[in-house]
Amino acid sequence: MSDPYLFAGDRGIAVTALCALIEREDPPAVLCISDRYGASHAAGLREVFRAAGGDAVITGSELRSPHTVEWLKGLNLSFGLSVHFPDLVRRPALRAPRRGWLNLHPAYLPYNRGWHTPSWAILEQTPAGATLHEMAEAVDAGAIVAQREVPVSPGDTAHTLYQRLLDVEVDLLLSTWTALRQPEPWATIANDPDRGTAHHSRELSEAMVRELDLDRSTTPRQVLDHLRALTTDRWSEAAEFETDGRRFRVRVEFQEVEEAGDRTLT
Repeated sequence: MSDPYLFAGDRGIAVTALCALIEREDPPAVLCISDRYGASHAAGLREVFRAAGGDAVITGSELRSPHTVEWLKGLNLSFGLSVHFPDLVRRPALRAPRRGWLNLHPAYLPYNRGWHTPSWAILEQTPAGATLHEMAEAVDAGAIVAQREVPVSPGDTAHTLYQRLLDVEVDLLLSTWTALRQPEPWATIANDPDRGTAHHSRELSEAMVRELDLDRSTTPRQVLDHLRALTTDRWSEAAEFETDGRRFRVRVEFQEVEEAGDRTLT
């Protein structure tokens, strides 16, 4: 039997990853679900875990308890795995498993540490991808265990790019899993924050990012890049403009035209 590990996550990708690991007959010994406002998949994760015979479930707030940290140490966990887990994990909990924690992040680190990674990859023309890295107290700052770059298409919006990143994240985790479960130390590469980028969740809501100036001289490419970077699954994150005392939000949709040379314009 493999060494026990902890799984912490939220969102649909966490349910997908947990199901895949259970199908590999390697379920976690402990499930950690978020009890933060806005957490979306705690119930689904608990259901999947318990259906596989798991019963040790804790919450993100409990990770801050010295009693919980000592309990985790007593389980002799190999590592913790975070899959889109929204809670910050503090140093005592990070040190509870023997090998620390790993985090699955939808970005090609060191670029786009933090939030809204596909939007910033488009806005700032930085690499996009998926990274599995060791966790540190600083956000997305730990050494890189594995990563994969994802090309950004001219027809990508933040939403379509994010969907592709999710698929690559799961594939990256599963393709690395056998190596992660070996007793040898993980091979890592440096995650140099000095040559990367980082963004807080609130930055995408700032007026200088969201606001469209209708009188500004710009290029169609710059306008399209701005709009597609702010096209997510939420209207509340869309670009905005105001005219004649009315305010509007804008999202874009792309359709690639095949055999463009055969088109007849009328």
